[in-house]
Amino acid sequence: MCCTPEDGEQHYFGETPIHIAFNTPDVGRIYDAYGKRLQVRLRAASFRPLPSTASVPHPFPLTPSTLTPIKASILSPWEAATVEQLTGSCVPISGDRVRHVITTVPIPLEPFTDYVLDIEMVDKTAPDTASGPVVWRNGFTTGRFPTIGEFAKSFQLNRVLHRFSRPGALQAIGTQPWATDAQGNQLDAAMIAAGLEPMGVPTAARVIVFWEAGTPAPQPAAVLVDSSAPMWRRRTIPVEVTAPTPPFMKQYEMQSIAWLEMGEETGGDAIVDKVVRAPGGQRALITLKPNARGKTLRLALTKVAMTQTFLDGPTAVNENFTIVDTKLTRAPWEEVD
Repeated sequence: MCCTPEDGEQHYFGETPIHIAFNTPDVGRIYDAYGKRLQVRLRAASFRPLPSTASVPHPFPLTPSTLTPIKASILSPWEAATVEQLTGSCVPISGDRVRHVITTVPIPLEPFTDYVLDIEMVDKTAPDTASGPVVWRNGFTTGRFPTIGEFAKSFQLNRVLHRFSRPGALQAIGTQPWATDAQGNQLDAAMIAAGLEPMGVPTAARVIVFWEAGTPAPQPAAVLVDSSAPMWRRRTIPVEVTAPTPPFMKQYEMQSIAWLEMGEETGGDAIVDKVVRAPGGQRALITLKPNARGKTLRLALTKVAMTQTFLDGPTAVNENFTIVDTKLTRAPWEEVD
């Protein structure tokens, strides 16, 4: 039904357990009936063997002890139509019926490594290390950081930089029609037109506050946030949609959903005006509201809760990881008494 990481995903956090959701709880029983078992095998481009322990073996077996049943979320067309017709009638409908199973593979992964994730079919009596035909395959790549928390911490390892900018030049970028979805070199070209030199993406996180001349004192105008990995990320999951033709026809489609975002965090002053995200999500120009001098800017990476039963669950909430927490006291050229 879905897998995190998804096929082709880049910069995966290597210490985040792999999560696989199957659309039927019968996946294990079907193969068991034919004397087969399923197992998850990971292959690294480095050819290094993955760790295998008694509690978390590799290959990772898909057995009743590792497959967790969960409540119905995505129903077959027949069952979905039946539930819709019977809802509100005298016929009871159980909300606890099981229709899916999930498994979590807590095997730590190496950074900067390509992986192939296979679900294999082997004989039930085969040795634990045996391999067999691949029934499902997924490929992904890990990034530098093992967790979102470590990614957020990388922004705090270097001090916040400060620079001068022409009055109104950077704020004007946030008013451009393309600012909500910058493409190609639109953001870089606009920053050059505003008087900045071409700024390549650095190998480490960087935060620059731009100040402009003001009366009676300089004012912070914008903040440039650079990162060595995407600060915005999306995944594809099944979502129910209602088609316009024929009317009221419902179906499930794989849609791209945001699960990691960067933006203003509560706890500081509400001074962010616009966030202009560069393609790739590794750079953002944040324009500030007037009179932001002396106020506190807080930015965070937000792990968006995916409340589907087969992902984070209905009780999941968003998690914030602070990347910037700084008070905009004065411009760098101001003298300190």
